[in-house]
Amino acid sequence: MATQSIIGMWKLVDVTNSAVSGQKFDTVLHFVDDRYFYDISQGQVTRHRYRIQPNSNPPELDFGVSLGIYKFENGKLLHHHRMPGKPRPTTFDNAPISVYEYVGEGPTNWKTEYKQQIRKQLEETARRFREESL
Repeated sequence: MATQSIIGMWKLVDVTNSAVSGQKFDTVLHFVDDRYFYDISQGQVTRHRYRIQPNSNPPELDFGVSLGIYKFENGKLLHHHRMPGKPRPTTFDNAPISVYEYVGEGPTNWKTEYKQQIRKQLEETARRFREESL
C-alpha cells in the first residue's frame, strides 16, 4: 500500500491478540504536528508528543517513551508497542495490535479548540468537587 499520513483523527476499533479483543472502545487519537491528543469516552483529553520514522523497517511510532512499530493495512492503522523500558518490537507476529480507523482531519485550530475542551473539563471537575464537598 502507498505511504499514508498519520495526521488526523483515528478511532480505536480493536486490540487483536489480547484479552480485550472484540470489546467496544471509545478512544480517539488525534495526530497534529509533533503531538497527539488522546481523547477517551468521558471527554478527557490529554496531549503528548509522538515520534514517527516512516522510513525505518518496520516503520516506527513511539508514544513518549513507549517504543512501537506501525503499518497501514486496508485503510487501517495498526500499531504494536511495548511498555516503557522494554525494547522496540520488530514484528507484528502474535502480538497485541491496536487497530485504528481514520475518522477525519479533526479540529483545524487545535490549540484553541483543545484548550476550550480542557477548560470545560476543569470547570466540570471543580463543579463536581464543590457539590461533593457540601
